[in-house]
Amino acid sequence: DGTHIVYVVAPLAEEDTELGRLMHDFMCPDPGKMYYTDLRGKAAEAKEGKEEREAMGPIMREIYNKGIETGRKEGIETGRKEGAETGRREGLETGRKEGVETGRREEARNIATNMIRTGTIPLATIAECSGLSLGDVQSIKSSMSL
Repeated sequence: DGTHIVYVVAPLAEEDTELGRLMHDFMCPDPGKMYYTDLRGKAAEAKEGKEEREAMGPIMREIYNKGIETGRKEGIETGRKEGAETGRREGLETGRKEGVETGRREEARNIATNMIRTGTIPLATIAECSGLSLGDVQSIKSSMSL
């Protein structure tokens, strides 16, 4: 349709440009300090006239409620994303720790198995050197076919 949408960060707009003055007027709470007379007049009517305030009440309430709802939805979505990322990081860290522990335990069992095969090392010494319990070493030995 030929329209263009322009997004402006109003607080950063320079007041020495037409757009900057317009952004100033949109954010200005005091109609007397506004640059544009048409906008100043409408703002003054809305802020100062009882009828205008009463007419604006439901509209402002609706805008406010929509803003609250939008903020709530965005907050929930942001929370989900942050929660998922935190869960992923924690899961990776837990998995890494468990993997390292499993690898250490397997290596200790392999060392114990090799030491048992020599047939010359006492089981208590194998347990001490491998970091396994004497019961684990005895279990490994009983499961081996020597």
